[in-house]
Amino acid sequence: MADSTTGKDGGAGDKKAWPLDWALHMFDTQNAAEFRRQAVEDPHQGAPLIGATWPPRTRVQLLASSKRIRHALVLRASGLVEDPGQIQYLIRAVDRVRQLIEFFQRREKRWHTKDVWSVTAPNGQVIRFPMTDPAADMFKKIVEEYGGHYERALITFLNDRLGPGDVFVDIGAHTGYISAFAATTGCTVFALEIQRNLMPLLEQLATINAFDHLRPLYLGASSKSGLSLMRRGWTTPAAQLEGATHTDLLGDPDSILNDYVPTITLDAAFNDDDLMPKIIKTDAEGHEADILEGARSIIEKRRTIFVIEYHSSEHMASFKRRGEEVTAQFDRALWDLGQLTDEGVKPISGPQDIIPDARDSHPKIVLTPKMD
Repeated sequence: MADSTTGKDGGAGDKKAWPLDWALHMFDTQNAAEFRRQAVEDPHQGAPLIGATWPPRTRVQLLASSKRIRHALVLRASGLVEDPGQIQYLIRAVDRVRQLIEFFQRREKRWHTKDVWSVTAPNGQVIRFPMTDPAADMFKKIVEEYGGHYERALITFLNDRLGPGDVFVDIGAHTGYISAFAATTGCTVFALEIQRNLMPLLEQLATINAFDHLRPLYLGASSKSGLSLMRRGWTTPAAQLEGATHTDLLGDPDSILNDYVPTITLDAAFNDDDLMPKIIKTDAEGHEADILEGARSIIEKRRTIFVIEYHSSEHMASFKRRGEEVTAQFDRALWDLGQLTDEGVKPISGPQDIIPDARDSHPKIVLTPKMD
């Protein structure tokens, strides 16, 4: 991405020409409507011209902002912009757009790779998965074992329901397989993963596909916030939040054997109008009941669909949980319960009704708020 705001002669686009402290400020995103009104009334004012479409939500919009800034700087040079406040606004715009462009350039340089395997999303977009970690090779083999149709029902379900402006939370993102398919819809994806070694892979996935709304987070979801022990240097699709299980891991911060992962509750992170998820998917190897206990407020608001990967009683027992606890937080008078299949969501009365699926090693429970 070219930096179209940089001037070679140290002019308006040159960062050195502006006070450095303005680079630390952000736009007030609450005034876009007022800026649009001002831009219509007086198109010669540069600040409203930029603020009317701020913040940029895509790279295309970022480049459009850069063009508007250049136009506003021409107005400034011609003497049509006289308000010092507007000049300061332009200074902030120059710095912020430059920072973002440089950020994308640095990230692309750092994570660029030609070692990929590709799949096609339902909307026709090709997703490139980086093959720069043994975990990626392991996951590719799993997908191939299912003839390329691994978790196809879940992918279709997400594709039919997500779009720009929606928030999708992927708990247990692993290498980002489901996160990537969700990102092709244009929604914002929060990919939570407890294995530190997989974070570079997730960042690389987001970068090489230009998934700028895919946000990898080194986090675990649980019933409370804190730190949880994890085995160090180990990546597997079956990783559990081991500090919450009854394993023999030693809680010694001086030990180099283990690592720590931050844990949050979904309520603490996403119980906000701007962040309220449209869909939350959990694949936590038996820890699902604890995760849902940390989402009581989100569940009460009934604005979110939950897709829960249902694991064996053995997985749940390691957290001292039972299968029926997975749906215990949901009032059945207010929620529809079903199993996700290739034919859609089939109603069930409880986990005991789940039918094994040869094309999905872990069946998915779907809880959907009933319409009032």
